[in-house]
Amino acid sequence: PKNAEVKAPVEPKKPPIPIELEGNKITVAITTLGSKKELQELIAKGNVYVFQAGEKPGEKAIDITGSTLTLNHVALGDILVVYGDTKVPARLEVGDSIIWGPRVTVDQTTNHADVEGAGGMDMSSNKSVDGADSKSKTTRIRINWNKNMTFDGHLAIFYGGVQAVEKGARSGALCQTLTAYTDKHVPFKEGQKDKQSAKIDKLVFDRNVYIDNTKTDDKDQFVQRAIAQG
Repeated sequence: PKNAEVKAPVEPKKPPIPIELEGNKITVAITTLGSKKELQELIAKGNVYVFQAGEKPGEKAIDITGSTLTLNHVALGDILVVYGDTKVPARLEVGDSIIWGPRVTVDQTTNHADVEGAGGMDMSSNKSVDGADSKSKTTRIRINWNKNMTFDGHLAIFYGGVQAVEKGARSGALCQTLTAYTDKHVPFKEGQKDKQSAKIDKLVFDRNVYIDNTKTDDKDQFVQRAIAQG
C-alpha cells in the first residue's frame, strides 16, 4: 500500500554496566520469590574495592574504596555504608565528584550522602572561592571539614572547621559552616543520567568567616590580595 506506515527499527536495550566488587571476605544474602532472585544484604570486609565503568570510554560511574562495606536493599533503593580505618579513610567517587571520610553513607531512598567525622569533598565548580564566575572550565574546589557533612544531590552542608580551597590557585576560605549549591541534581541511584556534569554554583559561608582572595599572574607572582573577615 502507498500509505503503509514505515516503522523505524527498534534499537536493542543496552545491558546494564556490571559492578565489580573485591574484598577479603564477602557475605551475600539473596531472597528467592518464584523464579526471581534479589539481593537483600551484602557485607564486604578487608581491602574493599567497588568499580563501575561509565557510559563513555575512560569514564567512571562508581569508584569506592574502604575497609568495610555494607549494602542493604529496601523497596525504594539501596543503603550503602563504607567504613575507612585509622590510616585510610573511606572514599566514594560518583562521576567526577569525590567524597571521603571515616564513614560514608549513601541512601538511595532519600538521595542523600552523609559523612560522619572529619572528611573532604572534591568537586568541579562554576565559581571561584570568592564567588566570582570561574574563567576556567576545569576549576575544582576541595572542601575539608572536622565534624560532618550531608549532601542531598543539590545542597551540601559542611560543619566544623571548614576549609575551602580552589585547586591550583592561592585563594581559600575558612568558616564554621559552609553550604554549597550545585547547578544540577546529583543522583545517587544507579542508572540515572547527568551525574558527571554537576558543578558547584554557589557557596555560602557562615560564622567566623575568613576569605583570602589572592590573584597571581602567569608566573605565579602576586598581583592583588584581598582579605575579608566576618
